[in-house]
Amino acid sequence: MDKQLVLNWLLKHGFVVQNSEQFYPDIFLEKEHLCVVVKEYKEEIDEGMIINDSVDIRIKLKKMNRNSWNCYFLILLSSKSEISPYIIEKDPRGVRKYVIKDYQSFKRIPFLDFLSIHEVEKKIDQVSLLNINRDKKLQYLLEYIIKSGGNSRTLKSEEINSAFNILFDAEDQINEN
Repeated sequence: MDKQLVLNWLLKHGFVVQNSEQFYPDIFLEKEHLCVVVKEYKEEIDEGMIINDSVDIRIKLKKMNRNSWNCYFLILLSSKSEISPYIIEKDPRGVRKYVIKDYQSFKRIPFLDFLSIHEVEKKIDQVSLLNINRDKKLQYLLEYIIKSGGNSRTLKSEEINSAFNILFDAEDQINEN
């Protein structure tokens, strides 16, 4: 992922470059109580190097009297990199880490609004989604999810169970016809 694209997006959304001399060649940005460190890895590296960098960031933040729990380390890798984002992001050492290989990677970062990051991507029209889908069972399920507001929020366990019950009921109705 290109470092300049990420920096431009962060700057456009209110982050300000500050104290980057302490993190050089990485970039340190802040917005309200959040801070972000952006580092682009161009050569092939291993998970250990990234974890070491994360721990170094935590030490620098402590010296600056910053809360490391509000800091995110955006790790920019080539889309061809074979490093597993899961292994790095789940490691508790250092600060919170997110591996960015492409625009889809931004979906995992809680404080970013993905829709404004990837403005080129269009929202899927729900009606056309239903029209495209030829499978009756899935069509019933999609209709239920949309009616339940699942297109704009996370459904509760009970709602998901109801969706599956509707799916099985739809299957029975289709089999009867």
